[in-house]
Amino acid sequence: MKMTLPEFISEHGDAEFAALVEEPIRTVQSWRRRERMPRPGKARKIIRIANGRLDLASIYGCAEAAEDEEVTPVKRAG
Repeated sequence: MKMTLPEFISEHGDAEFAALVEEPIRTVQSWRRRERMPRPGKARKIIRIANGRLDLASIYGCAEAAEDEEVTPVKRAG
């Protein structure tokens, strides 16, 4: 079951999660409160740690947008 990043952090606790992702506890607290978001490289690390319980949409909070928007492939020139 997918969960949000704040839920995942709360499940582990700020200090434990900070140690897992090698970030200061203040950074993790700002992610939990949705004041800031992890950079893409760190988000990929979090997804690996979460073992399928998180994805980019659940980290960045864009699940509704991803479901509502039609995505069309970009055509390359040449």
